[in-house]
Amino acid sequence: MGRTAEADRRSESGQAPDDPPTIVIIDDRLTNLSILKRLALTLEGKVAVQTFQNPKEALDFCRRQSPNLIITDYNMPEMNGADLIRSVRALPTGASTPIIVVSAYEDKHLRYEALAAGATDFLLSPVDHYEFRARSRNLLLINRQQLLLNDRAAQLEVQLARDAELHRDALERSHALLLDLINAVPVMISAEDSSGRTLFANRKAMEFRALGAKHASADFVPPPLPPNGSVAYEEELILPGEANRFLQTTRTAVRADQDEETLVVTVSVDVTDRVVANRRESEARILAEAGNRAKNDFLANMSHELRTPLNAIIGFADVMAKGIFGPLGSSRYTDYSRDIGSSALHLLAIIDDILDLAKIEETKLQIEYEFFELATVVDETLVLMTPEAARAGVTLSARITPTLPPMYADRRRVKQCLANTISNAVKFSAKGTQVSVRAHATPTSTVIEVEDRGIGMSQEEIEIALTRFGQVEEALTKSRKGTGLGLPLTKEFVEIHGGSLQIESQKGQGTIVRLIFPHRDMSARARD
Repeated sequence: MGRTAEADRRSESGQAPDDPPTIVIIDDRLTNLSILKRLALTLEGKVAVQTFQNPKEALDFCRRQSPNLIITDYNMPEMNGADLIRSVRALPTGASTPIIVVSAYEDKHLRYEALAAGATDFLLSPVDHYEFRARSRNLLLINRQQLLLNDRAAQLEVQLARDAELHRDALERSHALLLDLINAVPVMISAEDSSGRTLFANRKAMEFRALGAKHASADFVPPPLPPNGSVAYEEELILPGEANRFLQTTRTAVRADQDEETLVVTVSVDVTDRVVANRRESEARILAEAGNRAKNDFLANMSHELRTPLNAIIGFADVMAKGIFGPLGSSRYTDYSRDIGSSALHLLAIIDDILDLAKIEETKLQIEYEFFELATVVDETLVLMTPEAARAGVTLSARITPTLPPMYADRRRVKQCLANTISNAVKFSAKGTQVSVRAHATPTSTVIEVEDRGIGMSQEEIEIALTRFGQVEEALTKSRKGTGLGLPLTKEFVEIHGGSLQIESQKGQGTIVRLIFPHRDMSARARD
């Protein structure tokens, strides 16, 4: 919290949560006032006690400084207890101030009045010392917790205001950038409401309209626009003092919400040269179709095209590193070859993660359910991860319950979850430590646990680690490779199976990542 927010917090409540608590004692009888003050000063910790015989003077003090506890007599000549309590509750910070009323047992109706006015607790006169301390301590503790909550709320309010301001600034910048981009596009773009009134036109459209263009044919009527659809057509326009222009126009009905008015967005491209020269028109059409095919081919074959050279790099790097066709001449070349292979494998893993993420976002990820033994998958994964663990000086172990029933899930995705989780545990573990894999079954699910004795995480860092591309910054891991997609993807895969991912971690103690896959009944298996 900044200094301004801290000053605002103190000005509203009169104190901060770490200030010594203030106790105000009000009694017109000096003897009682002295006894209550001595009792208050015997409370654990440092307290400030203010005593008043006159309730009006006490009320003035409460207006200037909000106390943490008020202890008051009820029958006082200047102001009775009910009026005093109502006056305190009417203060800006008095609504949460605990108030103890001291009353005689026979004054039962007075206690009812005090309750109605807003009293928090009662003490019977003469006051029992133990009861006084216990009740006072409890109310001071409750008040302190309230102050802490108020303090945290004030901090959050400041942060929310700051975030809202940043968000507004970002929206304004995005809006300005979008307008600049639309104006920079060499295409005429405009939007109209249902009555034909122009709501927006970019710079190119405004310039073209300023030329005074009109249709070459007085009988020209644009094709009807279907509801929530679009229509494309060519139109010939006459410009004073210039040759006729031909525009390729697309009109689209746009409605963001059912309750909003339908807008018509018009996009026009000057295709004069294409119309005048049929050959150019044909070439432009071919180029446009080829560009569209190229886009589709790129989206369809990107994974293959990226993997093919990477597989070659990985294969040749492995051949050179192992010296299959003879020595390379220097040990450095062998190290370089291993580095090339390692980097290529890392890049391939990143590509696979990003493609998986894209499939998840487009709900195109296919889950292929099958029965398999989890112990076998764990063994395969440990074999796969052993070289990485060895490089980090970390050992791997597994303990799988022998009676574990076969899993019914996507074997490849379960293995991917294990690899991601184990890799993450190894990365965050110190040399000489161990990463353990355990698995057991509950009546409703199969539970896989990956535990390390590494650097551990706070709750805030756990939330960051589960965020896509989120990485926990630590001196131990700043030089380690990673995209921040391992745990988020694992969480997505588990949740697609209907399960959940849990993390238990303590700073400096280590981390347990728990993958919970629910059992699937026979009807669900039949549907799969």
